[in-house]
Amino acid sequence: MSSVPTDPTSEVPWGRPPVPGVPVPPFASRDEHMLFLRCLGVHVAASGVAPLQRTDVVLLTLIEEEAQALRRQRGDHPVQPSPLAMRIAMRTFFPAPWTPRALAESLHVTGVLGTEWVEAGEGRVRWGSDPRFRAERRDDGSWHVTRSERGSTRVYADLPDDDDLVLMLQAHHVVFGFPLGHRTDDVPVDALVRAATPGVESWTRHSALPYVATWTATVAEARHAADDRPEPRE
Repeated sequence: MSSVPTDPTSEVPWGRPPVPGVPVPPFASRDEHMLFLRCLGVHVAASGVAPLQRTDVVLLTLIEEEAQALRRQRGDHPVQPSPLAMRIAMRTFFPAPWTPRALAESLHVTGVLGTEWVEAGEGRVRWGSDPRFRAERRDDGSWHVTRSERGSTRVYADLPDDDDLVLMLQAHHVVFGFPLGHRTDDVPVDALVRAATPGVESWTRHSALPYVATWTATVAEARHAADDRPEPRE
């Protein structure tokens, strides 16, 4: 399939299909934009471990703030998600049915990652600066991806379809937020961890409330139904 999906440490859900019915930007209406945010919220709430964690609720609060701002806005509706919503969508591998070209255009227009650039044409997508990646579509719909860095170009991956190229684009536009992957010498980590511990314990008690427990049960039922679904025939 590819040199990249075989990486055992990869967090990318290679081979996962998109979800039909999720609106893809540019949005034709305010309702489409709102549905995109609602679907993103459900995806985030379903992506963690059960029960729902306080950190999941923080992300849901940010998405809800986006939705409330959209409700309050007058005049023309924004046709693209905000940079914040796009970052959350990329970081969680949101399964909107993007084409590689549509996702590339959204990444470009919203300015995700600032100095990074991405462009797409018919049958090709290029992104990054150093390294720079180039994907070209083959006649059978698969994609050949190369990586160029410091004057050297090599084969990076061979992906079977648009969906896996979308996942690769999402993976390459992920930000590792502080403190992950950063030095923390100037931050009182030990004291902050100690201060956070009682909140973890209180959230464990709080998560028994119906509004959290009901969602946990909803996710469990949906996953159980998916497990029971017969495999499609070849």
